[in-house]
Formats: sequence, C-alpha cells, structure tokens
Amino acid sequence: MEIMEPFGKCTIVAVKLQNGFIITESNVCLDPESYNKELGIQICVERIKNRIWELESYKQQSLLAE
Repeated sequence: MEIMEPFGKCTIVAVKLQNGFIITESNVCLDPESYNKELGIQICVERIKNRIWELESYKQQSLLAE
C-alpha cells in the first residue's frame, strides 16, 4: 500500500492486488487545520475494499452469464 499526502489536506492510497491490478482512492478535507491522516487512510481503505467486492461481483456475474 502506498500513501501520499499532497497539499496537506488530501490522502491518496494506492493498493496493488496480487494479480498486479492497482486500485487508488482519495479523500480531501476542506480545511487543512482539520486534516486527519489516519482518518483519510481509513476512508480510502474502506472504499478500496468496496471496489474490490464490486469487481469480484462483476467477475462472478460474468462467469455465470457465459
């Protein structure tokens, strides 16, 4: 997992899956004073997990349709 923090109020998380596919997510707050890195990472990771489930569901549905 790679984590970037551009502009002091944005969190970007990139995850490389076992098959080499890369998923990225970002989270931005309006005020740099209220920026929380750990919360940003937590939100991004949860979004990535949801995207993986969505991709896996698509894969399974495609296999069933064949």
